[in-house]
Amino acid sequence: MKDILEKFCSITTNYYYSNPKNFDSIFNGGNEMRPSVKEGKYKIFTFADRNEKRILGMKNLKYKLERYSIVDEVKVFNLSDVDKNFIDKHQSLFSSNIFPWISKAYLMNKWLDESDDGDVIFWIDSDVVDIREDGIVNIFNLCNNSEKGIVGFHNDYWLERLFTKSDLFNYLNITDNKYWDTNQAYGGIFVVKRNEFTLKFFRRWFEICSIIPLMDNSKSKSRENPHFITHKNDQSILSLLYKLNNIKTFPLPLYDCNNTNIIAIHSGYFNHKVSLPLVWESCWHNISYKEMWENCNKKFNKKVSPSECLSLSTDYFKNYD
Repeated sequence: MKDILEKFCSITTNYYYSNPKNFDSIFNGGNEMRPSVKEGKYKIFTFADRNEKRILGMKNLKYKLERYSIVDEVKVFNLSDVDKNFIDKHQSLFSSNIFPWISKAYLMNKWLDESDDGDVIFWIDSDVVDIREDGIVNIFNLCNNSEKGIVGFHNDYWLERLFTKSDLFNYLNITDNKYWDTNQAYGGIFVVKRNEFTLKFFRRWFEICSIIPLMDNSKSKSRENPHFITHKNDQSILSLLYKLNNIKTFPLPLYDCNNTNIIAIHSGYFNHKVSLPLVWESCWHNISYKEMWENCNKKFNKKVSPSECLSLSTDYFKNYD
């Protein structure tokens, strides 16, 4: 595995694993799924409003999750949980279809601040179908064993350059292509432990999300990357903050995660007695990496995802020179 890992780091589109500064941590670390000590409360938060199907789905999931012995608190937020003055000030965001994402940034900042040190919050967007009880402890293990108390999850096929507007790159003074040529993280699922660093991190995320031209889908003042398709709002902001703060992102912990995934292997996803908990929409399951990659490219009728993205699988290196 070490030989493959070295080759992987030289070609991968994953920011953390391609960064030479992390090589010591990578080759001497990993296995974040190992058992950990619970220091505070374990919480699961989500947001559901204006969509009856998602509201019902999250209420049913909340009822189920509250019965898991390891979980201390489950909240399904809606717009009534967001301060009215904040909504009025950012009316253009709340009157558009991106209102759940600015709400998420507001609520995470608020409730992380009101939590105690050591508490761990698992945020899920309302399109998650299920979280299995036999694997949920491993979500919290990932966070307890993380370097800074934040666990992000990345998309294996979408790069930053496709879904982040140029004005955001400029605002964050990002000029190095290692940022836009690496995988974008998901904005809809992450885990965070309350500490001094994470408080500052999510306060910064909320601050940038509150800047309307950086959060909405308005046209950038500066020229877009030639690969640019559309802006992903809070997700684009969160993903760049992960990279600027050198935060490791992980594959989605899907219950049927492909066991050739190099980062998943290195992070302990398939260790003895480890179960993975996440059930997402059916399109995420029972499909190969190559099929998923091809579907991503077919979506836009052109090769938007480079073949290097397939290096996430050990299969890629079978005939690697």
